[in-house]
Amino acid sequence: MTSALELELRLEAMRRMLEAPPAEPEADEDGQEEPVSADPR
Repeated sequence: MTSALELELRLEAMRRMLEAPPAEPEADEDGQEEPVSADPR
């Protein structure tokens, strides 16, 4: 059974993930801006 603390921790983790999206190359869909900033052309 999951405790209230566990649920709260999961909610916090979800919020943090939404606030700061991972800067990994896996996000190709929304990562179109990343290569532009990385490539000064």
